[in-house]
Amino acid sequence: MLSKVLILLVSIACFSNTFGQSESELFKQVFKSKERWVPVNIVFQNKDLGEIPVKFDGNTPRGLLKVKSTLKKVVVSSLKLTDTEMSLSELKSLGITFSLNEEKFYFNLDILPSLIALSVTDFALDFKPKWVDEYSTSSEYSFFSNFFYYRPYHHKSNLKTSSELDIEPNLQVKGFLLEGSHTYTEDQLNRNFTRIVYDRTNNAARSILGDNSGPTTEFLSPVEFLGFSYGKDFSLRPYDVTVPRGKAEFELDSRSTVRVYVNGSLLQILRLDPGVHKLEELPLIQGLNEIKLVIESELGRIDEIIIPSAFSQDLLKVGLSDYYYGVGKKSESTKRDRDYQDDNIFTAFHRYGFTDVFTLGGFFQGDNVSQLLGSDQILSTSLGQIKTQVAATTYSSQRGLSLKGEYFFIDQRAKGEGAVGHLLGLSYFSNKFKRVGESNPFGYARRQLNYSFNQNLYGASIRLGGEYSWNQSVMDTWGLVGSVGKTFNRRFNINVITNYKQLQNDSSSFDVSLFFNWFLPEAGHNLYGNYNSSGNNSQVTLQKIQTSASDDFSYQATARNDELGQSVEFDTNFNHQRIEVGLRHTQSNQYHEGWSSYDGRIKLASAVGIVGGQFAIGRPITNGFALIHRDELTSDQDIKINKSGDDYAYKSDFMDNMMISKLQAYRFFQMNIDSTQLDDGISLEREEFSLLPSYKAGVYVPLVAKGSLSVFAKLLLPSGKPAKLATLDILNSEGKIINGTFTNRKGRILVEGLEASRYEIRISFRGEQFNAKIDLPKDKIGLLDLGIIKLKKVIK
Repeated sequence: MLSKVLILLVSIACFSNTFGQSESELFKQVFKSKERWVPVNIVFQNKDLGEIPVKFDGNTPRGLLKVKSTLKKVVVSSLKLTDTEMSLSELKSLGITFSLNEEKFYFNLDILPSLIALSVTDFALDFKPKWVDEYSTSSEYSFFSNFFYYRPYHHKSNLKTSSELDIEPNLQVKGFLLEGSHTYTEDQLNRNFTRIVYDRTNNAARSILGDNSGPTTEFLSPVEFLGFSYGKDFSLRPYDVTVPRGKAEFELDSRSTVRVYVNGSLLQILRLDPGVHKLEELPLIQGLNEIKLVIESELGRIDEIIIPSAFSQDLLKVGLSDYYYGVGKKSESTKRDRDYQDDNIFTAFHRYGFTDVFTLGGFFQGDNVSQLLGSDQILSTSLGQIKTQVAATTYSSQRGLSLKGEYFFIDQRAKGEGAVGHLLGLSYFSNKFKRVGESNPFGYARRQLNYSFNQNLYGASIRLGGEYSWNQSVMDTWGLVGSVGKTFNRRFNINVITNYKQLQNDSSSFDVSLFFNWFLPEAGHNLYGNYNSSGNNSQVTLQKIQTSASDDFSYQATARNDELGQSVEFDTNFNHQRIEVGLRHTQSNQYHEGWSSYDGRIKLASAVGIVGGQFAIGRPITNGFALIHRDELTSDQDIKINKSGDDYAYKSDFMDNMMISKLQAYRFFQMNIDSTQLDDGISLEREEFSLLPSYKAGVYVPLVAKGSLSVFAKLLLPSGKPAKLATLDILNSEGKIINGTFTNRKGRILVEGLEASRYEIRISFRGEQFNAKIDLPKDKIGLLDLGIIKLKKVIK
């Protein structure tokens, strides 16, 4: 025994040197003096950039290949790198250091912060959100129609008393939508409009054939016509950014946590590496914004950067166009139908973003009587934004002209909340200027100069401004306006607006308006109102807000007071997933003669949708809908969708099919079905769905379920004794093992997830094998007790 111990000790001593070598020493033994090229991984800021060929002289690295192509995404483009051999000393002189980690055999890359490529953080939503994997689009064929029934009533009121039924049918066939609107009242069916709509989502363009309504701008009149229109509609691509958004550029010396605030709201928390960073596509509001960056280094140092930023919806991103072209015959809605006139109408505008700071556009509108032609230009620089518009009109051998200019400037010398925005405007309208569709021209020349500035000071928003008008043949006027608003604890907001107007050498007017809003989420209500001194009128409204997904009941009560009297209005709505019911009642004290006058109306609204060969009834549909079809297994199951707190947004009822009515066109909608609410033995092939409906079209969502059995049984050996603590396999009809389990101390088993079929139970017990055949019925799901199963010995 002693000799064996001595031999063991000697063996350990002999091999101790080999086992005690470090990885570094082993590395040195591998690389001799011979020169060779070896692929080595490059790691930069904990990211693997891939392999790169490295020349070793012995165990010392000397040079590298493919440096330019490997580092092109992490270094500035001005750095002179090549893909031919570059030495480590040459790279170090440029500010790039490679350190070899001999234990794990990779190069760690260090780069001077000034040489690191600009990192861009884009806040724009991707066209496909991260939670979307596969998604369902609208079916090729779908139909729905909304129905709104109104029953008015009144007492001592001049309102009409005839009932009204609004019908809105929509038929979608392979992307083409035939939509219409009809009103049935006084035993007469009246057509409001009919048109065919086709959307091209790849370039956000919409075509309309039939009853059209043209765009409304400062110079283009809203004209209804029968004809054809084609134009941009950016709502077809809601995840795209169409205007240049805010940018904030800054440099970090070390890895830091950056909190991004826009107008006081925390937008995002970022972990950024050293180098120059640029935040793009920040969600700003029109006018003056404050971007605040709170930077915390890994050592705990905290710095703040405040960047005032202007944002304008008038600009287009570089290379992007916005346009509309419409032509047809004028029309107008009458009591019974639409009246189509002989006058032709043509409306067009086209705007193009030449750069992110310059957008140029032109517009035209004309009918048989008058024509209008104009252009607009927007230029944004560090010194401010300039917008100019010019328009000329002609009619009956008369000509008119209009010129407008605006200059918006942010004084960035005052940082943060003290930043000030200035707006200066100048406009001119000649006495012959007339918009298309207007009966008469201005009649007098008007020149107007206005100026205003706004500032956030001590948490309050302050705005002051004034204007002066030089009028031909009419008295000149000037006026002042001022407003101050403040929000307290993000709950109570109050705004006070004052207006003063003075006619030259004549009368003047002064009024004060007050607006307030008090948000009370704990009480489930919102209280808001206003007061105006000129008409001595006031209004207060108490509104119930939705507090949960199952909160179907809403109401608001409004009290009004003016010179003609007082009134109290109560508006209540019950929004079931199949129908909407509403009641609006107004009690009035007109001319202070008593409260006996009242009027109101009862509303019933619902919709019928057909898609995928199925139909469903639901609430009125706005832009798109989904029809959830339950198969035979789920027809009597409790289907619950999109859990919200302790409740669900959508629930099944006595009808087989479910409808989700309020989908937004071209926006993703996530639908999650809670399978825990299903009976034992029933499972869904899919529980999560991402839907992307098109305009006024339906998405068909079939729920496919499969039934399974959980089998109880007691296994007895041929001797009649239970097969205790034995392992077993479950084989299908093809002899393949699909499950495995074991028996308990009483020989009982529980096998889950079996379908209707024939199975074999094969058991090993004390070195011997036993089996039995079982048949599971098709009309059973869930728990099934097979009682006692007698095993037979397998004879080899």
